[in-house]
This record gives sequence, C-alpha cells and structure tokens, in this order.
Amino acid sequence: MFIECVRFIIDTLPASSKILCFVWQFYVTNFAHASVKDHILNVIHGNFLSLPWDRFYPSVNDVELMVKVIDQYLPDSHLFLGSVFTCVHWPLWINDLLASQPLALVARIHVCLLNLLVKLSNEPNVRQTDKVTQLIMDAEKFSWHLLDASAYDHIINWHVMSCDSRVVLYSHNEQCHSIDVAIHNLLKVAAGYDSVVNHFHPTTLKKRQLYIRCTIKLLITCTTRYKPLLTTNPKVLNNTLSKMLDDMEAIILNTVPESQQIAEASLLITELLYAVNQYGVLMEHLRALVGHLTSPSVLEELMEAALEAYFKFNCILPLCQDIREEGVLLINLADWISAIRPTNINEEKLPLLWAKICELAYRQCQYNENTAALKGLAPQLPESKSEQQIVKFTPHSPGVALSKTNGPDTMEIRPSAEAIKAMQALEGFLLNKQYATFEGDIERSVKLIRDPANSLHNATAILGVTTELYNQRYLHVLID
Repeated sequence: MFIECVRFIIDTLPASSKILCFVWQFYVTNFAHASVKDHILNVIHGNFLSLPWDRFYPSVNDVELMVKVIDQYLPDSHLFLGSVFTCVHWPLWINDLLASQPLALVARIHVCLLNLLVKLSNEPNVRQTDKVTQLIMDAEKFSWHLLDASAYDHIINWHVMSCDSRVVLYSHNEQCHSIDVAIHNLLKVAAGYDSVVNHFHPTTLKKRQLYIRCTIKLLITCTTRYKPLLTTNPKVLNNTLSKMLDDMEAIILNTVPESQQIAEASLLITELLYAVNQYGVLMEHLRALVGHLTSPSVLEELMEAALEAYFKFNCILPLCQDIREEGVLLINLADWISAIRPTNINEEKLPLLWAKICELAYRQCQYNENTAALKGLAPQLPESKSEQQIVKFTPHSPGVALSKTNGPDTMEIRPSAEAIKAMQALEGFLLNKQYATFEGDIERSVKLIRDPANSLHNATAILGVTTELYNQRYLHVLID
C-alpha cells in the first residue's frame, strides 16, 4: 500500500521530485542499520526498487546520506544504494549544483561523489550495469579541481586496497573490468594528473604526488600477484614506467608555469624514485629505463632526484647485518676518502661521505664492545697519522673510546699534534684577506670545535656548516 501511494503521488505530480527524496531519507533513517534483519530488508528493497528512481533528484543532504551508508558495513544496503545511485542523472545534477550553490558546498559534494563512485564501483550489482562505465567517464568532466589533497588521499588509498592492480599496466589492462579502468582514470583526472587541465586547487601538486605514490603501490602489488603475466610480458613494467615519465613530462610542460617547472618536476620525480627505490624489482626496471636515455641533462635530473630521495628519506635497508660488519664498512669508507683527490666537481659531495663516517664511527662507540675497528680508523684519516688515538663520543667527555677489558686505560688524554696543527691553520685563515668572505663561517667552525658539548655524537650536525659553503640540495640531510 505504501509503495502504491508513493507511485500515485509521483504519477499525479510528475514535476515534483521531492517524494523520492523523502523515500530515500525514510529508508536511511529506518532500514540502513546493521540491526535490521535480512528478511525485512529483502521485502523493503524489492518494493522500493520498483519506484522510478530515474526521476530521483537528490538534495545535498541526500548525497551525504549516501556517503553515510557506503561508509558503514551494510552489504545489502550497499546493493540498494548502488541501484539507486546509477539511476540518477549525475552530470545534469552537478551542473545545476554549480550554477546555484557556493563553491565551498560544491567542493564538499565532489568529495562525496568521488567517494561514492570509487566505493560503489566494487558492488556486484553495479559492476553488472552497462551504463556505469559511461557514468564514470562522464564524471571526468566534473570540477575535480575543487577537491583538496586530504580528501583525495583517503579515497585513493581505499582504491589501492580494493581494486585490481593490473589497472596501472600500460597496454595490458584489457583483462581488468572496464569499471576498474574507468575509476583509475577518474582518480588520475581528479588528481590533476592530466596534460589538458586548466583549473587547479592549491594542493594540486600534492594530489599529483599522491597519485604517483599509489600507482607505484599498485605496480608493486602487480609484480607479486601476477608474476606469470610479467614473465610472459617482460616489457610491460618498462612500458608502464616509460608512460608514467612521458605523462609527467607532458603535464609539467603543459600545465605548470615555466618558472616552476624544474621545482615541480623534481618533486614528482623524487616521489616516483622514492617509491620505486623501496622495491628491488622495480629498481631493475628503472635502471633499464636510464640505460635508454639519450639526453645527459635528463639523466642528470633523474640521478640527482634519486640521490635526493635516498638521502632525504633514508629508506634503503642496511647491507650490514651486525655492528662488526659496519666496522668493516667504516674502514673501507675511510680508505675511499683517503684515495679521493678533491676537485671542483666532487668537493661539494665529500661532506656526505664524512657525515656517514661520523655516523658509523659513533655507532661503533655505542654498540661494539671491541673498539679496535674504531681506533684503527683514526690513523687512516689524512689529518691524523699518530699511532695512539683519542675518540671523543659523548658531550663534555675527555675524549676516550674506553676499553672493555679489565686493565686500566692509561692513554694520556690530549689533542693530537695533527689536530693542533689543523686548528692553527683554521684560525690563521682569519688573518688572510683571501678568506675574508668566509670570516663568519670560520669563526663559527672554531667555536663549534672548541665547544666541549660537541663530540662524535653530533658530528653529522656540525658538518652542516658546510651547507654555508655549498648550496647543493642533497646536503640538506646534514641539517634536517
């Protein structure tokens, strides 16, 4: 009787769409709950679906109620919502909304719609509806530039966890459902990761970074879940990564002002390399890509971005399995530095190696009961050739790497002759007019050296003074 009354009102007042809004609100209020039994829902859904939902013109509140339903674990209600949602003429609806509502409200509704499109696309009845793919493709024309990065992050992460990871494969995603491919393309457009977009959100760059990050996650999943596919089509990953780089280039050239192109390209490439750098399989494919580059300048940008990602995020698992192996690495690193002849090209990179030596040496002091490796290191350094060495590794300490044996350490605690000579040379620069422009840096260095609170424990931070002499971006690791 209830459904017949509703249908009578709709037929009698065909210009009114409010009645279906009331029906939807009535349904959410009374039946979209986990406590409602299946046999009740079956009757409700069967009768409610007989209504002409293609005449449903939802209000903003109705759309927000849809999100409320989809964000709960209500499988039967999701099926009903999927059937209702696909009946609405969303392109017409969103155009009317843009013409009549403030942008803040329109932006909120875009978050709701993207949430609904992505999550409902996994519902079985929605996936069986032919018109859904076209609806998603039409949705690419919505005003996704109003979407901010925080809302986008939540939605695309849900997509990564639930979709078929093959959607990211270039030219080999035909085995995926067309809806999955359409949703992934929609998320790409919503991120502004498109060379033809001309409207932007203040967080568009962040959205592009999130899209790259999630695409790499899907590639990683693909390498483990679909190994036979990658075995029979070994070039598929290379082609996919090449397409990503081509898209990135087109986006930067066509949508970013020339003055900002280098900075934004570096951020996007760094995001790509940071994600790739965590996984050996993809790293091999990236090496193959680099081997095909013909432009030295492009190769330089890629390698610099790779170095920056390594030193910025420090995401590589250590090769050493214990502290003793680190001691061997420490000695080898000292040998390499001793063999390096500083030049104008490599001089600005040496602080990174010195910082790594200090870090490894401090770890020897902390974790290795045998200080032989640490004491064996000091005589190899160019400025310290004496047989007996002192290592200061705690604030205000006299400067000894204590022996763990029972016998007393009888070493005399005093600066080495090489250290005194080096300090005198540094202070002598203050009297040399040739170094007048570096007077502040020299005075700061002398002060840091003489400060008893400084030791090996914060040597890496002290090396940050070199960032005053060199402006290379990868040196930020010394001060961050």
